[in-house]
Amino acid sequence: MFSLLFNTPLLVKQGAAPAGMDPFSPAFNQMSASVDPAVYIGLLKLGIALLCLTFVLFAWRKLASLWEDWNTVARLLTQLVMSSSMGGLAYWAYSSYQVSAHFPEGLLAAVGSIGFGLGWWLAKKMGLTFIKPKERVSKGSVEASVAEVAKLVKKDGPSRIELAGVPIPKKSEAVHFMMLGATGSGKSVAIGQLLERTYADGDILILVDSGGDFASKYYTPSRDYILNPFDDRTVSWNPMAEMDGPYDAEALAKSIIPEGVGDSKEWNSYAQTFLGSCLTVLKQRNGSTINDLIYFAQQASLDELRDNLRGTAAYSQLESDKMFASIRVIVNNYLSAYTYLKPNASGETFSIKQFVSAGKPGALFITYRDDQLDTLRNLISCALDVASRTVLSLTPDANRRVWLVVDEFASIGKVQSVEAFATKARKAGGCLVVGLQSISQLKDKYGEHQAQSIMSCLGTWLVLRCADTDTADYMSRFLGEQTIVRHTGGSSEGQGGGSKSLSEQVTTQRTVLASELQELPPLHGFMRVAGGYPICAVELSVAHSRKATKPAYVAKDFSRITASTPAATMATRPAVSYAPAPVLEGVAKVVPDTAAAADVDWSTVRHPDATGPAPISAAPAPVAEAAPAEMSIPDATDRYIKELLAQLNNPG
Repeated sequence: MFSLLFNTPLLVKQGAAPAGMDPFSPAFNQMSASVDPAVYIGLLKLGIALLCLTFVLFAWRKLASLWEDWNTVARLLTQLVMSSSMGGLAYWAYSSYQVSAHFPEGLLAAVGSIGFGLGWWLAKKMGLTFIKPKERVSKGSVEASVAEVAKLVKKDGPSRIELAGVPIPKKSEAVHFMMLGATGSGKSVAIGQLLERTYADGDILILVDSGGDFASKYYTPSRDYILNPFDDRTVSWNPMAEMDGPYDAEALAKSIIPEGVGDSKEWNSYAQTFLGSCLTVLKQRNGSTINDLIYFAQQASLDELRDNLRGTAAYSQLESDKMFASIRVIVNNYLSAYTYLKPNASGETFSIKQFVSAGKPGALFITYRDDQLDTLRNLISCALDVASRTVLSLTPDANRRVWLVVDEFASIGKVQSVEAFATKARKAGGCLVVGLQSISQLKDKYGEHQAQSIMSCLGTWLVLRCADTDTADYMSRFLGEQTIVRHTGGSSEGQGGGSKSLSEQVTTQRTVLASELQELPPLHGFMRVAGGYPICAVELSVAHSRKATKPAYVAKDFSRITASTPAATMATRPAVSYAPAPVLEGVAKVVPDTAAAADVDWSTVRHPDATGPAPISAAPAPVAEAAPAEMSIPDATDRYIKELLAQLNNPG
């Protein structure tokens, strides 16, 4: 370039300068000073003409891959306009060259190169260069960049939340979120990005917080609450505080004991009936505590229950000692975690229902450590179910936001009303955020059909690294397929002349392959925003993650807790004991299917005849093998139990 600029001979239209003259010599400067200013304008026009011509050529290339689907008139008109534009620009460049021809050829070449380079740069910035003229997506899901999706979202309306750099339309917040990925893939980071704005805006939040990570970063004692019986900061909660009257007993019983799946479905319904009757009776007595509920459901004798449950739906269950003992096994299993709540907690204490209905800014952190999950699983699901049913009962409000955020959703107990929340809570401002590791976990917990129904209600999906092939394949199918149209052409020469052929091939392929999802690095994934937006590849950032300011967990000193004083209506009842239950264990040995269906943990089941309080500790007492002589229930067979069930189902 420089050799051309400084060594080429000068060409002038009139009065050519001597060959080899240095363009920066005094003689050249004197000559150029006498040049008409129009010559310099011509030189500028030459550069502009070449820039525009380059841009039009790239635009032609882009449109050539698109106008095959246009009608004939539109295609011919576009080709005519672009051809005329290129012809005019070429003539303009030539005439500009003629005006400026007395300048050195090297200088003219430099101007031309600059014009061409600027034209190419402009075409690249507008996406006219890197295209596939022989391949296009005709229909199906489309993948775009984060910037392109963000631009489309902003056109459709306001947004306040950003997830992985992608704005979420405010109208799509109540269409719910699903974040799926293996351990360490970045689900907690994504949930933290959602919390950052929702917590600052004063939304109502109910979070299931594994390890207390979010509580350590966001918990503010003046406005927030913690529910964890093993944490010293826990609220004083009694499930009966969620009842406005006896009519709420059935719904609360189903929150504590969800519907069973398969063989356990019938037995769980019997347990729901018994527990609902207990709640009804206790609600009618002011001041009933959690200790009253535990005693009534687990330890009260049959005679005492007959006296108190007369006239309720559960009274008929008390006719058979053996059958009722089996029902009580199931109730004991689901109530085991409630024995760790503050024993004097009455119906006047903290209420999840009141917390949600009040509409005040705040968060309820339902925390647990991994070693506590087996004990707290059913209590967590009950608290979520109460919150879910409360949101469903609220009046419609487009500006209200109540968030149920559940990481490791399949690890907790079954939430009875989660499907109803996912399908109906939008009008009340309910927003569900579900974190999963695999699809199989959800199907095992809720069954094939209900799991599919829940998944179909989650609008915005963030798919991170998938550990197993089944989940990766499911996510790949969910992200969609696209129809690709490929054009191939050929030409041949013969004695009779040449011929050309053009063929079209239509294929269907996954937008994102399952193998891609399995090989994603941490914090990388694919996102689909609810509302028909393209899929985009995203990367989560931890640069602005909030730091922990509070302890994640404060261990409770159980040695300071004593059993509550018996209520006046049940003054003779024994204190709650943490001893194992050899009698009920015997029932489970008689009816093994029942015990398996109830998933009984014998270390947390209470002995109906136990007396005197045992020391309360964070861990259940070890199971002692009961001697055969201690069994108070004689041997029976499965057939005998089934006959008793048949008599109850057909009393006539």
